[in-house]
Amino acid sequence: MSDAEAILARLPHHRNVLERNLQVLLRMADGMDDAAADHAPIEGGSTLRWLLGHLLAYRDQMLRRLGGECVWDEETAAPFKRGSQATGGPPLVDLVAALQAQAPRLAAAFDGADAAALAEPSTRASLGTLGAELEFGVWHDTYHIGQAVLYRRAAGLDSPIG
Repeated sequence: MSDAEAILARLPHHRNVLERNLQVLLRMADGMDDAAADHAPIEGGSTLRWLLGHLLAYRDQMLRRLGGECVWDEETAAPFKRGSQATGGPPLVDLVAALQAQAPRLAAAFDGADAAALAEPSTRASLGTLGAELEFGVWHDTYHIGQAVLYRRAAGLDSPIG
């Protein structure tokens, strides 16, 4: 079995992780207003609003690489790229709606992937292949999920998941 075939076999699991992560994000955003979503736990740090935009932009990047239809164009995603400043952005309700609209597209793109596509070179040379890039994307998404509860708690709200 090639590396691409092994990654292809794991894609249903990765798709499920992204779906579960989205459900956690939606629970973290539930009941929050824009002011709470803009609260940074540390001075100069990111916010829940920025995090949602960042994950939306990154998920769109995975969609783009798989030939799917993105929710945002590059200009809209730019303020949420790595290293950008966490200030402002679309209303929280719009970010949540965009993530919800994006989810079935991403699931379909993962379901439609094949080993040949996954063996294509990554846009990030250090990752090697598109398959490795997607696996990194799922890890990246999960990495940020833990931050969401901290942002919510720092804004003075209880965690809906304990």
